[in-house]
Amino acid sequence: MLDLPITSPALTFAVVMGLVLVVPLLAERVKIPGVVGVILAGALIGPYGLGLFERAGTFELLGGVGLLYLMFTAGLSIDLQQFARVRRQSLAFGAVSFLLPQLAAVALAGPVLGYDLPTALLLGSIVGSHTLVAYPIVARLGLARTPAVTLTMGATMVTDVLSLVMLAVVEASVTGGGGTAFWVRFLVGVALFGVFVAVVLPRIGRWFFKTIDRGTDVALVFLLALVFLTAHLASVAKLAPIIGAFMAGLALNRLVPEPSALLTRVRAMGETLFIPFFLLSVGMLVDGRALVSSGRLWGMAAFFTALVLVGKTAAALGAARRFGQSRDAGWTMVGLTVPQAAATLAVTLIGFDLGLFDSDAVNAVVVMILVTCLIGAALAEHFGRRMADAEALAPSDEAAAPQRLLVPLANPQTAEALTALALLLRNPQADEPLNVLAVAAAGPGEAERVAAAERLVAVAHTHVAAADVPFQGLVRVDARIPAGIERAVREQRIAGVVIGWNGQAGREVGAIFGSVLDELLDQVAASVLVYRAASPLPTTRRIVHLAVDRADRAPGHAAVQTFVQRLSSRLGAPVVPVALPSRASDLLADVAIQPGDLIVLEASREGRVAWTPALRTLPRRLAAAYPDAPLVVAYPPEDPDALSEGLGLALRG
Repeated sequence: MLDLPITSPALTFAVVMGLVLVVPLLAERVKIPGVVGVILAGALIGPYGLGLFERAGTFELLGGVGLLYLMFTAGLSIDLQQFARVRRQSLAFGAVSFLLPQLAAVALAGPVLGYDLPTALLLGSIVGSHTLVAYPIVARLGLARTPAVTLTMGATMVTDVLSLVMLAVVEASVTGGGGTAFWVRFLVGVALFGVFVAVVLPRIGRWFFKTIDRGTDVALVFLLALVFLTAHLASVAKLAPIIGAFMAGLALNRLVPEPSALLTRVRAMGETLFIPFFLLSVGMLVDGRALVSSGRLWGMAAFFTALVLVGKTAAALGAARRFGQSRDAGWTMVGLTVPQAAATLAVTLIGFDLGLFDSDAVNAVVVMILVTCLIGAALAEHFGRRMADAEALAPSDEAAAPQRLLVPLANPQTAEALTALALLLRNPQADEPLNVLAVAAAGPGEAERVAAAERLVAVAHTHVAAADVPFQGLVRVDARIPAGIERAVREQRIAGVVIGWNGQAGREVGAIFGSVLDELLDQVAASVLVYRAASPLPTTRRIVHLAVDRADRAPGHAAVQTFVQRLSSRLGAPVVPVALPSRASDLLADVAIQPGDLIVLEASREGRVAWTPALRTLPRRLAAAYPDAPLVVAYPPEDPDALSEGLGLALRG
């Protein structure tokens, strides 16, 4: 006979993992979002349902961790450049999204429920905030970096801060603790927390990724330690821990680019463990017995829910219309802002402890949390799918970028750096695999060289598979390495080649990189990106884009621009364009490289419109002048016929 509630850790996790596996599948069958299904499952197994589990203990602890993790991944997933462009819009949207329900609560709570002003203000604080319960839905649909979602995530932080400030005001007025000393301590604490997040946290992160290279597992532990430390420091500063977790995600955003093996690991841990516990813990709050016994409770729940639905819908649709978002994007914003959970529950329980809310009000808030989570998730699923379909059909710069990339490898020690750059350049919406090639020289000892090439491709496979990206390994045998690469480019219809370089020119007279790379440039019409890795790409602060005179006239200039912009977006680093003078002696005069810079030199093949003899020595001069800066020498794509003609002329000459 099974003793209830279940207390066995092994059985608890077995049941939870079973629910995480089965419930989304069943929810899909009945056409409801998986998030909604997990919340309902929590109500079923909780203390007010079948009584299988108590919420206190494991579910309360891991549910709280799951909420922090949800906010952290939301901060990590924001496109910082997009966020910088919409930060004022986020502030405006967040303020309106908070104020509309707040003002409605102050105006109506007295006549409808008989609340006094402090209680009405606290109710407005409850219904004014929102929690990103539906964020996993839009993230799964590939909408995490769209303007509408970025706008909403910024607004979430605003509403939660305003909600907690209002709580502090009401609590101080009720307990008599408000005064100059209280507000000085509060403002000083918030200022110190802001300095930690904006200055200290990014520096700790950059130091770790530059000096400690122990793989993805160690990096994940490092991130978890920082996010929970930041959440705790937020509570010390009298802010909600969820704000600390979200700010930690923003501060570390650039160090965890998308796509990357680390971000894939972060999301997998959240989606399979922590976030499901949070959703189940929300469902466990529903007390079915109280719902049956109290008609007043239902009236209060309906009133609270109406305040949320009307206020959040008006704010989201108004913001979408004001800021040029589509109708589907507007309703997706409604789906993200309607759900109530974290700040709502925290403020409610404090209000109960202060004597401002009775037990019916607390249960009504729990019902409101459940209803808003169900409605918000359903809206995000329905309109998010329509929004994703529209995004897929719309023309974009992403479509112009290389769809098939090839990474030729010769050294296992450079495999991770080269595949990391290729992953950043790959279009995440494309189904094309990342192609990795190793060429074995033909002749005596060929079998051993082929086996070594296969091992090299297998090393790259581990890095690519960890990022959850399709992979195709290629091994070629050829008398000449450049010919083997060129053959793979033609056979696989490759648009871009990412190849490594040690930063030194070959011994051949007039060599730019060395015999293999120079010959490859002569034979391959695709874009060629020659990469000298000096430091991890996620630590990049700026991208310095160097271009010689007439580079913008080259036929493939747009491809290089797309490459630079994609790197900027993935790394969250601004682009600093630098026009190089035409005289060879002055080429580096205006170049000022700072620590954390990634140098991108837009080069040109010999004989093309942007070619200058100085380009023959400029790559190695840059590599020598800035040994600690990663360097990419980008050659734009060529017309294959023109390349063949030019190669023929060179051979005949």
